[in-house]
Amino acid sequence: MTVRHLLDQTSGFSRTDGLKLVLNADQNSLEETVARLRDVEFNRPVGESFEYSNINSIVLGLIIERLAFV
Repeated sequence: MTVRHLLDQTSGFSRTDGLKLVLNADQNSLEETVARLRDVEFNRPVGESFEYSNINSIVLGLIIERLAFV
């Protein structure tokens, strides 16, 4: 998976899993939230097709956070 897949919403993460992740975030940090993705399965191959998922924005947020403080 690449940053482009996250930006294009073609990562393979589902909309449903993204909603669950956001609704159950409980004020966690981005790092804690992304760590919870270990249990999330892709609903299709990466790059195959578009499906909006909040997970993409969350992962991108962590990437930006990490790069901003390098």
